[in-house]
Amino acid sequence: MTKTILITANLISALFLLIILFGLYISIKKRNEKTKYFIWCLWICLFGLIFDGLSYLLDGFFEKNFLLYFVDFFSYITIDVLVACYSIYFCSFIKENDDKFSNKYSYYVFSLCILDFIFLTIGSINGNLFKVENGSTIEGPWGRFIFVMPLIVIISTIVVIIKEIKKINRANLIAFGSYIMFFIVSLLLQLMNEEFELGYVGAALSMVVIYVMIQSKSVNESNLKADIYSELSTKDVLTGLKNRRGYENVISSVANINKIGVVFCDINSLKTINDTLGHDSGDRIIQKLSNILEKEFPNDDNCRISGDEFVTIIKNVDEEFFNTKIADLKEALSINNSIASFGYAIGDGKMALDVVRSAERMMYSDKEKFYINTGKSRRV
Repeated sequence: MTKTILITANLISALFLLIILFGLYISIKKRNEKTKYFIWCLWICLFGLIFDGLSYLLDGFFEKNFLLYFVDFFSYITIDVLVACYSIYFCSFIKENDDKFSNKYSYYVFSLCILDFIFLTIGSINGNLFKVENGSTIEGPWGRFIFVMPLIVIISTIVVIIKEIKKINRANLIAFGSYIMFFIVSLLLQLMNEEFELGYVGAALSMVVIYVMIQSKSVNESNLKADIYSELSTKDVLTGLKNRRGYENVISSVANINKIGVVFCDINSLKTINDTLGHDSGDRIIQKLSNILEKEFPNDDNCRISGDEFVTIIKNVDEEFFNTKIADLKEALSINNSIASFGYAIGDGKMALDVVRSAERMMYSDKEKFYINTGKSRRV
């Protein structure tokens, strides 16, 4: 009965961790250091649960002696890896508020884990930690010491928390406290009943608490920063339109669209305006054209791809409606002193760049007419 309860507890805990891991992998846009360490802790704890559950499952199978020994050994040493990784994760929170926080705690924990790993390995080899006979695990005389290292680390962590309590907010304090509490509860349960080993289950429960109280918020904040960075990296500062990078993203996104419409605009005489009236006047002309494009194509991708060049891409274009909008654009540019020449084209999204070039050629033809009609130099 006890074995069934332990296997079930390990299985349920493993499923919870898998759900959290799956959610993190599909929701994270950009991992920060804390999230990376937390994911490591989840994976290590998950493997610990698997090894622990397999040791209960294989218990009693005489022909599985070697496999049971292998599983038991990794079940013991995985706790060292988990404790070491958790110490890095714990320190990352304190360092977030104090760059001068020393790494001595992590080095100290790592040293303990290495010593414990050596102790567990020697004990497993010579049989003093455990041995497998007739399909069952028999605890050796060193078995009573397996909680010494985790207990020292827990006490050390409590000392660090007390010392750095001003740098740990309430939610973090409760979450990290759960790690300590679940370990102590697991230890007490095992002292009351030697068969009731719930070390990894306790660690898994603390991971769930940390995820709910800390990590989910950290992921949301990280995703928000990633969204802001992505928007800023693809937005033209002066006009608010997509910049060259945003334009390239749009070009990539229309590859599976059968029909797109492209409008290519180029501001007339921008260099002359900058040279004679100043760059502020040139900026106002640029903003005026961007406003016209946003008004005429409010639901489409308007991009400023260089200083005086603008491209608008219309997905799934309707030709009749497109021609109407082109007429509206021509009128809008005309009543604004023909501030830009433009060209347009319709084509397959797979050949988006060719469609853009066709619109660009038409724009140059329109600009040629502008030079002839105004008598201005082509250099400007």
